[in-house]
Amino acid sequence: EAWYTSGKGIHSATGWLEERLRNVRRKSVKHRPTEKDLNTASTSLTHLTTSLPDPVLNESDHNGMKEWMKANLEPLSTLKNYMEKTVLNRAEWIRKTPDLPMREVMKEYPRLFDTPGMVEIDFRTLYADVAENLFLRLTPPIVEKIISYADTQAEKWTTYLHMIPRNLKSDEERKNAAIGLLPCVFPTGRKNRKRCTIDEALSAFIDCQPVGTNMPKYLEEAPRCPFVLAIGNRYNPTQVFVIIEGQGLEQPNLTKAIDVCFKVFYILDINYPWQCSSSWEFIQKVLYGIEDKVKGKTTPAVVAMRAALK
Repeated sequence: EAWYTSGKGIHSATGWLEERLRNVRRKSVKHRPTEKDLNTASTSLTHLTTSLPDPVLNESDHNGMKEWMKANLEPLSTLKNYMEKTVLNRAEWIRKTPDLPMREVMKEYPRLFDTPGMVEIDFRTLYADVAENLFLRLTPPIVEKIISYADTQAEKWTTYLHMIPRNLKSDEERKNAAIGLLPCVFPTGRKNRKRCTIDEALSAFIDCQPVGTNMPKYLEEAPRCPFVLAIGNRYNPTQVFVIIEGQGLEQPNLTKAIDVCFKVFYILDINYPWQCSSSWEFIQKVLYGIEDKVKGKTTPAVVAMRAALK
């Protein structure tokens, strides 16, 4: 009986063997990564997306275009045309398929991520009114207000970002600093009763790696949830990428990388990384102007910063 006693009625099995198996099962469940775990965030985007129009393509035409895009990278004009025509079919499939892995979307629509501009086409088709808001709203005056706010609310942000404000010479460098400091201003994410560090939040938002980083190895080991990678430093990187499921999408600058990464969350209908969800919420609500359908859900720190920027 000390070895194993079977359960009866509402009582569970007991004994050394059962306790041992119970611990093994508990650890197995705890440490087994699932697609949901890999994309966990504190805010679900399901309630953010507006209802979409019904797809205009019938299944036969959609499948024909999809198969053509799998096999072809050019002519680019045809590729763009087909991507635009299949947006609603793609969006409906993604939203109606629970727990759809990102790799499955990449398998069915590889051009979405290996051809520059395709992410933007999807987002612009679905959310035309806000597609350019990041570039329109992140102006030099707003950048200065963000930096000033950080100076009062997070005095050590320059230490975390390894930068000296007086060395930020250009508008581009100051804009990059304003974007990069966001995880220092907002409360870091909490998961399983444990709050992550500011350094962890920074890396989940914009990971900074030195020049000469072994990219194949980095991509192999990178987190699967989308994030931005800056090579060099955060305020004047030599290269910038959006990292998605082990792929690196190179971008011309940090602002563009943030733009593409944000749009990936929307077109794939996935959650923000839990470590830095408040930073993305700020970008969503203040810089893009996209509010939640459910009122009263805005993080208090985001509310406070939005008020300070007015």
